[in-house]
Amino acid sequence: MGLSWRRRRDNGKAFVIRPKGGKSVSQMLNKRQDEPLTASEITKVLRSRRIEKEEIIPEEEIKMAQAKGQSIEGRLVSLHPSNPELDNVFVDEDSPHLHDESELNKGIDLREQQNRMVAEDKGLDIQEDIDKMREQENNEKAKE
Repeated sequence: MGLSWRRRRDNGKAFVIRPKGGKSVSQMLNKRQDEPLTASEITKVLRSRRIEKEEIIPEEEIKMAQAKGQSIEGRLVSLHPSNPELDNVFVDEDSPHLHDESELNKGIDLREQQNRMVAEDKGLDIQEDIDKMREQENNEKAKE
C-alpha cells in the first residue's frame, strides 16, 4: 500500500493517493528477487517514498571520504520491492526513511507508520483518514 502525497491547489494541504489495487509503486513493478530495478524504476520508487535528492549521499562522496579515512553518518535503505540487498541508497542519518521497501510491502501498519513519519518530517498535513483507507482495503479483500 505505497502511499504518495499530493497537494490541494486551493489550500495547499497534502492528501494521500492510493495506487491501483492498493499496491505500492515498487510492488507494481513486478520484479523478481534477483532482478534489480532500472534507473527509471528507482526514480519512481524514490518519488513514491518522497526521498529527495538532498537526502541521498552519492557513492562518490562516500568513496572519497573513505579514501581520506573519514566516515559519513547515514544508513542504507533498499528500494527493491522484495530484496533488501538490491537497489540500496545511502540516506542522511536524520532522514525519516527507516525501512526498506521489502519491509514496507509486508505490513500495512509499518507503511502507515513510515508515511506518517515522512509527512511529519516534511511538514505535511494529512487530510485523508488512514483508518478509513484500511477499512476500504479490508472490504476489498473480503470481496475477493
